[in-house]
Amino acid sequence: MTDESTENKNPFEKLDSIGAKMRDEYKTAADERRPYELRWLMNLRMYQGIYEPDLLARLDKNQTKAYIRLGRIKVNTMDARMFDMLFPGGVEHNWSISATPKPKVPEDVYAAIATQISQASEIEVEQVPVEEIEKAAKDWADDKAVKMSEEIADKLTEGKYRRKGRKVIHAGNLFGTGWLKGTLTEVSSDIAWEYNADTDDYEAVPFDEENPSFEFVPVWDVYPDLSAQSSDLSLCDYIYQRHVMGKHHLQKLAKRDDFDGQAIRDYIKNHKDGNAVRAFHEEELRSIGSEKQSTNTLRNKYEVLERWGYVSGEWLADCGCEDLTEEQLEDDLFGVVWLLGDRVIKAALHPSERAKHIFHKYHFEEDETSVLGFGVPDAIRDTTNLANSSMRATVDNAAITAGPQVEVNLDLIDAAGVADANNIYPFKTWLRRGKGDDARHKAIHVTNIDSHVNELVSLFNTFKALTDEVSNIPSYMQGEAKGGGAADTSSGLSMLMGAANITIKDVVANFDEGITVPFITSIYDWTMMFGPKSVKGDVAIKATGSSSLVAREVRAKSLGQFQMDTANPADSLYVNRSILLRERAKTLELPDNVLHSEEKSDQIMAQVQAQAAQLLAEMMAQEAMRQQQEEQMRLEQQQGMVTA
Repeated sequence: MTDESTENKNPFEKLDSIGAKMRDEYKTAADERRPYELRWLMNLRMYQGIYEPDLLARLDKNQTKAYIRLGRIKVNTMDARMFDMLFPGGVEHNWSISATPKPKVPEDVYAAIATQISQASEIEVEQVPVEEIEKAAKDWADDKAVKMSEEIADKLTEGKYRRKGRKVIHAGNLFGTGWLKGTLTEVSSDIAWEYNADTDDYEAVPFDEENPSFEFVPVWDVYPDLSAQSSDLSLCDYIYQRHVMGKHHLQKLAKRDDFDGQAIRDYIKNHKDGNAVRAFHEEELRSIGSEKQSTNTLRNKYEVLERWGYVSGEWLADCGCEDLTEEQLEDDLFGVVWLLGDRVIKAALHPSERAKHIFHKYHFEEDETSVLGFGVPDAIRDTTNLANSSMRATVDNAAITAGPQVEVNLDLIDAAGVADANNIYPFKTWLRRGKGDDARHKAIHVTNIDSHVNELVSLFNTFKALTDEVSNIPSYMQGEAKGGGAADTSSGLSMLMGAANITIKDVVANFDEGITVPFITSIYDWTMMFGPKSVKGDVAIKATGSSSLVAREVRAKSLGQFQMDTANPADSLYVNRSILLRERAKTLELPDNVLHSEEKSDQIMAQVQAQAAQLLAEMMAQEAMRQQQEEQMRLEQQQGMVTA
């Protein structure tokens, strides 16, 4: 006989209990994030040139609704400038990898190096100088660093790091925070065509390949622990990522070995229409842009939460995380928990002990009280609003002063002209009536409104200039000409751009510290755990983004000055112009084909020399012929004189 209480027992009761506590934690994070969402929406409206709803409601229907998108210009300018600094063209990177000053070399490698030196020198291993072994070990570590750099660069290219980095930069400049998630492991299935000797033909052989995975995550999908009240991301106990999935994508998760497929299928069975509802920010985003207002509400969608952070080792074990030691069971461990509703569908410990968080952030301006920073629109909100207020007043004043205000007394107009009283055109004849006192009054009275366009335009320019000041993004950075200033000359503009770079270097440093170093380090850790042994070694990772552009500009200026200083016959004899031109092209990030190859240059030079030699020979032959003709004419003249 079956026990009814056992039969009706929920097999996921323990998972649901843990999931419910984490769901409450997520709701707290969502509530604490609400004020930031309101600010992000304001930034997005400024970027897209949309007035705030409360301000738009106060504007009269006859007032202009024009919006000068100064915020968009500033954000795009900072995006382009930072991308140029952080992601230079060619083979350059915004990071570098080198062996540590005293690299840790495996004992077997150290012994092999000592043996190799002893054999080459025909001495005993014990007699090999330690300095010589350490130098060879350093060379070995340097070689590993080069191979590691090439391996990481290849993985970043495959993962489209440049494109994702651009999105992170834009989100950080627009909303204040840009998120890059990684590094995780992605398993991709593919086929390889192998020759089969039995069938004498090629056949498809399926295989799985593991690669590092990283992605840009929109600011709307990340819910950090805001109770940390610090810009230091490592102080956050957790970070949630919200996923909205269709049933098909959820079923694909159920087929993966690292997810609880039975828990997912059970939840789908009990929630056939999904469980996702629109979040506050999603409803607000629908109102920005008419094309989004027709979007249907979320139906047959599921809200899945991915929580990265610290959690009790005992909880991880209850959620299915195996192979935990007794010590780990008593500690808080860094790992991931996936929630579907209140149900845990995955729990895993992060494989790297160095990982503090799987999310990396870039902020345009730091907020010392929160992990979420400030964006460009936050810095220029007041000046942009004032500039648009003055521009609205300018347009409204220009419109109302385009023509006079006409007052017509219909009682004094001839009945035949009343119907045409609203039409005013040149050479129009007004027929009026009036006797006695009415004859003394005008039937038509014209009032001219004073124009203040010049004063209002001046006011707009003042606020626009203040926008440059408060944002530290001057207009000349976006290519705008400034009359009567230092930017009118090349040297003056170079000086101004150099001063502007000082501020941008600080912003780029935010990206280097928040994204480049921790993210490249995570790629390095992944490669050390799962990559080929041939590239593994003890290396140091350094960010170079904040100094790359300034270094290139200084180098380009130095090369240009050197080229000008040596452009004289005395110095040009000692200068290899080919190498100088190639260095300048490289510094200016010009394409490789802008200059001919050395072989092509030699061919062109040989042709030029051959043509010059041929031309010289022709000139000498012509000169010889001319001299011969002159000599013959002189002889003929002498013979004529003798004959005479």
